[in-house]
Amino acid sequence: MRNLRSCPVRIREQAYISLVRPHLEYCSTIWSPHSKKDITKVESIQRQAARFVLQRYQRRDSVTSMLQELQWKSLEWRRHAASLAMLYKIQHNMVAINASDYLAPMITSSTRNYHPSKLKKITSRTQLYGNSFFPRTVCLWNSLPVVVLTAPTLEVFRGGVSSSL
Repeated sequence: MRNLRSCPVRIREQAYISLVRPHLEYCSTIWSPHSKKDITKVESIQRQAARFVLQRYQRRDSVTSMLQELQWKSLEWRRHAASLAMLYKIQHNMVAINASDYLAPMITSSTRNYHPSKLKKITSRTQLYGNSFFPRTVCLWNSLPVVVLTAPTLEVFRGGVSSSL
């Protein structure tokens, strides 16, 4: 921060995106905070970076408007999008994880929400497992529109996720 203080906004933004954010997002598909306290701690780093990038430290300056001005999505949103992309890769055999070992299709029933692309909800007895990758991501997956779930490529899927979340 000391060395970039007099640099243009674009350079400070690029420094945050390339040097800080990768540390915040490392393994975020697997490790994702679920308690409000932990989410707030992680998000506060990005909020502090927004103040630094735009050089607005006054108490009356809204960090939310700064994030909108920079067009930065929240880190929680980015974690959800990364988890959904990983589940898409698992479903389409793009990674070396056998989907049938962990996931099952939604059981055919007379509900309006049924579609072959949706997955059976994973229940758990413990909060620890309930907030792990598969149970957490299957709930997000099933909340997506069918058009997004049936996307032919990962890029189309990511585009659909960005407009849906």
